[in-house]
Parts: sequence; structure tokens; C-alpha cells
Amino acid sequence: VKCILPSLVKDLHDKNWKSKIVNVEILGHFSFCAPKQLSQFLPTVIKELLIVFKDPHPKVLETAVKVLKDISSVITNPEIVDISEILINAFSNPYELSKQALTSLLNTKFQHAIDPPSLGLIIPIIDYNLRIYNDENKKMAAQLIGAICYLITNPEIIHPYLDIILPNLKNALFD
Repeated sequence: VKCILPSLVKDLHDKNWKSKIVNVEILGHFSFCAPKQLSQFLPTVIKELLIVFKDPHPKVLETAVKVLKDISSVITNPEIVDISEILINAFSNPYELSKQALTSLLNTKFQHAIDPPSLGLIIPIIDYNLRIYNDENKKMAAQLIGAICYLITNPEIIHPYLDIILPNLKNALFD
């Protein structure tokens, strides 16, 4: 994974939509690695998938959604599994569906710890909502960050996401 991932990420920025599809599919196969390996490279995979979601070609978007479903299939948290479809839909249309995803997350009564693939679906939604100009969504995203801190058993799994969350959280603090 360490050898292949950099070249895949580089090729995702290619203008050819067919090569993007192949690279996204390969990224999807990484989701079936061992949990420790998955937690190490998942932040990079999710970050690059978010870029792919902005591609105008519909097949690229379709493949990215399929890969997110593959990633969600390895989630061990049953509460996140129940709302994973809502979270994936928020990736494909964040402007209209991110509030629904935030509301679903806040209304979920968690009884299990959050695993790395779950964070991979949650963190980008929080990040998007901390950056937009909707105060209500920013407030819900900040509340989720606080709630996630109590649901993580190993602090190392959130460490790779800190460089994504902290700058936008600091900006929201002064909003």
C-alpha cells in the first residue's frame, strides 16, 4: 500500500476520466486491508476521493460512490452502518444533504466505539460543514467533534484527521 498509494494519488489528478475510474477502483480495494493498515492510509484515500467527487464525469462520481460503499462495508460500528447510506449521499451532494447527515449523526445513540472506517465517513462531512457559511451546520459539526472524542477508544485513529479538522474548527471558533 505504501508503494502503490502515491502513484495512485498522482494519477487521480489526471484529466483522463477512464484512468481516474481505474485508480478509484484500486483505492476501493484497499478498504479490505487489515484494520491497522486501513486506519493508516484511509485519511489519504478519503481526502483524494473528495477531490474525485468534484469531477464532472458521471461515471467517475458513480465509481467514487461505489468505493465509499466498499469502505463502509468494513465498518464495525453498527450505528454508523445503519446511517452509512445517508453519509455517502452527503458526499455526493454535500450542499443539500450534509445537514441531514449531521442531524442523523447527532440523533444517533452510540453504544459502540467509532472505528477508523467510520471516521473516514464522518470527518469529511464535519470538515465540509465547518467551512460553509451556514451557522447551524457549523454548530452541529462542532458538536459532533466533541461527541466523537468520547466515542474513540484509541486516540491514534483520529490523529491523521487533525490537520483536516483543526484549521476549520479554529476558523469556526471566531465566527
